[in-house]
Amino acid sequence: MSQQNAVIDQGLAAERQTEWSQQGKMQTRAAAVWNRYKRNKFAVAGFIVFTIYILAAIFAPLFSQYDPESFDIMDADLAPSLSHPFGTDSMGADVFIRALFGARISLSVAVIATTVTVAFGVIYGAVSGYFGRAVDMIMMRIVDALQSIPSFFLLLIIAAIMVPSMWSTIIALSTFGWLNMARIVRGEILSLKERDYATAALVTGEPKRAIIFYHILPNAIAPIIVIATLDIANNIIAEATLSFLGLGIQPPTPSWGNMLSSAQELVTLTTYPWTALFPGLCIMIAVLAVNFIGDGLRDALDPRQKNK
Repeated sequence: MSQQNAVIDQGLAAERQTEWSQQGKMQTRAAAVWNRYKRNKFAVAGFIVFTIYILAAIFAPLFSQYDPESFDIMDADLAPSLSHPFGTDSMGADVFIRALFGARISLSVAVIATTVTVAFGVIYGAVSGYFGRAVDMIMMRIVDALQSIPSFFLLLIIAAIMVPSMWSTIIALSTFGWLNMARIVRGEILSLKERDYATAALVTGEPKRAIIFYHILPNAIAPIIVIATLDIANNIIAEATLSFLGLGIQPPTPSWGNMLSSAQELVTLTTYPWTALFPGLCIMIAVLAVNFIGDGLRDALDPRQKNK
C-alpha cells in the first residue's frame, strides 16, 4: 500500500512540476513580449493615450458640470475659456463635455463591433482552413464574392436600411467587417494544421473542434490580436463617417462624427473653428494611438524579434 501511495505521490509531483514548468514558460514568454513592446516608445505612448481616453470616457461626468445633451442658445459659439475649455457649439452646448461623452459612444461602437467581427471571423476562418477541400473552397468563394463589392457602399446601404442608432451602427460595421479576419485566420490555420502537435492530437482521437480551438488557434493568436487592434482604429473612423453622414449616432446624443457634422458649414469652420477642431483632434489622436499600439504588438509578438 505504501509503495502504491509513493507511486501516486511521484505522479502528482511530476504533474505539478510539468505545470510549473509550463507556467514558467508562459510567464517568460509574456515578459519577453512586454520587454519588446516597451522598447517601442510610440507603442507605449499610444497605450497611455488610449488608456486616458478610456478613463476619460468612463468618468466623463466628473470632468464638467454641464449636461452633454442640454443646449442654451445664450451661450452659443463661445470661444474656449476656463469655464468652457473647448468652447461651445452653435446650440450653446459645451464642446468639451460632448467630446468626452462622444468618446463613450465612439469607442464603445468600435470595440463592440471589433469583438463581434473578430469572433465570427476567427471561427469562420478556422473552420474553412482546417477542413479544407470543398468546405474551404465554398467558404472562401463566399468571402471573395463579398470582398469584390466596395465595403463602404455596403456599409452605407446597411446603415441606411436600419433606424440610425448605436446598435444599428454596430450591426452595420460588423456585417462585413469579419471578411479580412477570416482570410487571415484561414491562412494561419492552413499552415498550423500540418504541425506535429496538430497531427498527434488528431491521431489520438481528439474531437476536431478541440484540435481547432485548443491546439491550433492559440498558436495563431499573434496576428489575430494585431489585426483586431487595427480594426478598432478602422471602426472609429467608420463610426465617425456614418455619424457625419447622418446614418449613425443621432443628435442630441454626442459622438465625434455628429459633432463634426454639426460644424461642417463654411461660416462655422471659419468663424468658430473650435467646434470642428476638437472633435477632429479626438478622432485623429485616438486612431494614431490605436495604430501605434497595433504596430507595437506586431513587433512584440513577432518571434523574429526575440533577439532584438
